[in-house]
Amino acid sequence: MIFGRPKPPLLRQNPQNLSEWLDIATGELVPAAQARVRPEIEAHFTEAVQSHLDRGLPEPAARSAVLADLGDANIAAQRFRREHLTIPEAKAMEWRIKNARGTGLAFNMGLVCVTCAILVSFLTIVAWAFEPAMGGSYLFFAAVLLTFVLIYAFVSIVADVQARRKPTLATVRQTILLGTIKMLILNILTLTVMTSILMRSGREPLGDLSYVDLMLKVGGGMSIVGTLISMVTMSRVNYRLRKKLTSAREDDLAPRDPAT
Repeated sequence: MIFGRPKPPLLRQNPQNLSEWLDIATGELVPAAQARVRPEIEAHFTEAVQSHLDRGLPEPAARSAVLADLGDANIAAQRFRREHLTIPEAKAMEWRIKNARGTGLAFNMGLVCVTCAILVSFLTIVAWAFEPAMGGSYLFFAAVLLTFVLIYAFVSIVADVQARRKPTLATVRQTILLGTIKMLILNILTLTVMTSILMRSGREPLGDLSYVDLMLKVGGGMSIVGTLISMVTMSRVNYRLRKKLTSAREDDLAPRDPAT
């Protein structure tokens, strides 16, 4: 899937003819969507102009009247972007498919081994050498982290296999879903780490905390809030994109013809 850049919006606010109106209204749609939408509007425009001509209106006035009846091209563009796949969305899907490739079995098994070694070593040292009273809690966090790393590796392998298939609406939707799951897992890992950092800062009142513990608590709290906001935002974006793909057509994923 290789898509050209969307047509830049015209500087003038009021298009002077149908071609300019269509450039504004459909400029960000993928080529296949433009090829469906533009002929429909052009046919409607021609019929409406002919209707005005039959009633004795001069052709320039008839065209101006029908163009005004089409409404604001920018408002129409917003409506078309909600209903049809856009070039930026198609490029984002293409990037996600490419990003999902190449993280096969060897990479993910290496990720698991390295992560296991680091987590077990680091958290065990921290738990027993510096926080003996909370050793069980830290080991619990270590077990949670390792579990999610294993899940992340498995999902990455499935996503890699999926991304190597021929891109269709079904496979792209599945790739986006798998990407969403991976994103959620990474956010959960971040939340788990930040929670362990907050535990390290202790339960004393803020005024009794050391400078380092205070920075850990503030930084951990801000990271948790930022992670939650990011998780909700990206989940909504991915949901809307998958929902739009349910009403899209297979030719929407076709590349732009270089000759056009």
